[in-house]
Amino acid sequence: MSDPMTWIKSHPYETGGIVFLVGVAALYVLGFFSSGSQQTAQSSGSDDVAAYLSAESSQAQAGDELQAVQDQDQASTAQTLINAQASVANNSLGQLRRQQKRRPIMRRLYRPQH
Repeated sequence: MSDPMTWIKSHPYETGGIVFLVGVAALYVLGFFSSGSQQTAQSSGSDDVAAYLSAESSQAQAGDELQAVQDQDQASTAQTLINAQASVANNSLGQLRRQQKRRPIMRRLYRPQH
């Protein structure tokens, strides 16, 4: 047997049988045919579903918490803006009142004399 490819080409049924038996043996070694692994696979499937649902629930809870924090931050930002605008308005009003109080004094002091 110098070249295995020529033997494979000349004996296709024997090659197929060998490949099939090697595949079945590999599945047996991996535990595909034992009843214990089937139960493990079933419990593993239910564990996967439970883990998925738990992760989904945790993600939803984290999303809700994030939304609550963002809403609170937005309310705090709006309150800060309102306070800043009120402060600017009060300062402007105070300056206007001070200017109005000065004007009569200035008029009396610099009134043209006849």
